[in-house]
Amino acid sequence: MLNDTLHHLLTERGYSPGQAARLAGLPKTSIVNWLGGRVVRPRYWEPLVQLGRALRLTAAELDQLLTAAHHPPLTRLWASVSTPAQRELLAFWQSQTPAQLPTLLHARQQGEAAHYLALLRPLVPLWLAQGLYDQAAYYLDWPPTEPPLLHLFRAQIARHQQAYTTAERHLRRGLPLARAGSWEHAALLTEWGVVCACMERNGAADHAFQQAHDHAAPYPDLLATIREEWGIAAFLRDDLDTAESHYRTGLAQSAVYPAGTVMLSKSLGALKVWQGELDTAEQQIATGLALAQAIGHHLGQASLHSNGAAVAMHQQNWPLAAERLATAEALAVPLAHPKLLLVVWVNAGLVAHQLGDETAARSYFTAAQQHPWAEQMGGVVAKATAATAALDQGQPLPPLSPSLLL
Repeated sequence: MLNDTLHHLLTERGYSPGQAARLAGLPKTSIVNWLGGRVVRPRYWEPLVQLGRALRLTAAELDQLLTAAHHPPLTRLWASVSTPAQRELLAFWQSQTPAQLPTLLHARQQGEAAHYLALLRPLVPLWLAQGLYDQAAYYLDWPPTEPPLLHLFRAQIARHQQAYTTAERHLRRGLPLARAGSWEHAALLTEWGVVCACMERNGAADHAFQQAHDHAAPYPDLLATIREEWGIAAFLRDDLDTAESHYRTGLAQSAVYPAGTVMLSKSLGALKVWQGELDTAEQQIATGLALAQAIGHHLGQASLHSNGAAVAMHQQNWPLAAERLATAEALAVPLAHPKLLLVVWVNAGLVAHQLGDETAARSYFTAAQQHPWAEQMGGVVAKATAATAALDQGQPLPPLSPSLLL
């Protein structure tokens, strides 16, 4: 409902209806009518986007507001704008909206299925990272044919929504369609391993990852992904030696794929933080960060700064931790990556408490608890909830945990 969604967004940012109206240049009565439920579907989408821009909503948050008001989400608006004023209004989210979108939509309109899928391939991971699952699903309902790639993407959406049985169904349908030895075949096997790991079917996960690895030699991006996901699966079941072996093997294999080196360095650094080997963790994080900066890998930079903050937290160097988290947050906000933002906010709350700023600590924990995707980030949000309860009761805050590492 529009009134509930808008109330949540205004409360989260601490704005009254009058303040929001002034910021957005809208009549206060419009905001009041939306909040009061007297208007459930504003006639035009532009005032909603104008408000979203004033509140500096992320693309995911704007989509929530738009769909609550029964208007199309951001990506579909891009396809329908017809005036310079409309394009300028949406330009605030340009960095969060792929530049390929107009070409993608044109390919769909012209029935160019092969071109459409080629354009879609790099976009779906972006939307999944941003939590835009409905948006991804919208673009995956075409073409009417069912190539393996569509089943892979649909499985990934289902897995992110914790619908593991649905994910398995898509994978079972996609695998027979994929040519043995193809990128799609190895990617489907990799996703099968991730889904099995999520369901705690560890033997099946290891088997799927091994099969994927056996077929992925020509694809350095997949080799890095397989080793990282295989290592994460081992890490989550407390098999830390196996996790480290996968990360280090992946690093040795990823010399020709720098983005893989960045993410494997991040995961190995996180493992070393958890093991208390802080000097090794710091070195691994610094190596990954230097490479991430060199190749412009913003997600890697944000994740590595966040994990670097975890090192400083273990060392009780609270000012350094705060500095690294501020850098991570500045990098993370434009990416609109839910898990990354929530981890940064929860850790920032823990650090603010140690620095004696309880108001800031509560603000960070509340932001994490009220994030649109909080329900899907249970482990991280549980820490924010526990920390808030501890503050209320004057108890020590919960320590760093694996859910607060990236």
